[in-house]
Amino acid sequence: MLASPLDDVSPTSEGLPGAELFQNILGWAFWVALGVCGLVILYGAATWRGMNGNSGRGVEGKMYVAAGAIGAMVIGLAPTIVSVLFDAGQAG
Repeated sequence: MLASPLDDVSPTSEGLPGAELFQNILGWAFWVALGVCGLVILYGAATWRGMNGNSGRGVEGKMYVAAGAIGAMVIGLAPTIVSVLFDAGQAG
């Protein structure tokens, strides 16, 4: 069986025009997304704690805290997820 010419292909930004700008924009997007997650967690914590008499709002606050934490986790895992999926695609 002949080897595919694409077997040795791996992603690289070497020589790509605008690669540094793209990496900066991606880094800024990660920073903004993590900031939003942090604000969601703070809002949820304030809602959770500040609405002791209103159980519905307390539950909503807990949901915001969980959503912000899960969002931050997914953002942190995004590079790993993409890498694992790429490697899985190369294996097939």
